[in-house]
Amino acid sequence: MLILDADAAMSIVSDGPGRNLLESYIDQCPRVISSEFLLLECSNAIRKFIRGGFTDTETGKDWLTKIESMVDEFYPIKPDAHEILTESLRLNHSPYDLHYLILAKRFNAEVVSLDKRFIDICVSEGLNISTIVDFPTN
Repeated sequence: MLILDADAAMSIVSDGPGRNLLESYIDQCPRVISSEFLLLECSNAIRKFIRGGFTDTETGKDWLTKIESMVDEFYPIKPDAHEILTESLRLNHSPYDLHYLILAKRFNAEVVSLDKRFIDICVSEGLNISTIVDFPTN
């Protein structure tokens, strides 16, 4: 099982770092899950791509559709909201990313991300991290 975060998803759809390796790896995973927040994070990133003139609206919508199709199951935030806040305070990191971490712990799943700080937190928490690409430093 694999947890997909927004950095990795956006890298795939926008032809970013490690796109081909990430896409191939995800395609081979029997099950990919994520936080429902993935769609909001990616929508925000796509909005920035469109507003910055790096892509058009139709392509942005296609990217979001592709991201939806990469994930087999989205998990809601509400049941985990208090745990997300607690972990965010404990680890001093964004609540957005912490839902991915909580899901990874719950399902003993591997995390794929391109966010170096989040990767370091996952490693410190004993989680399995995908090493299929060299992660850029944020």
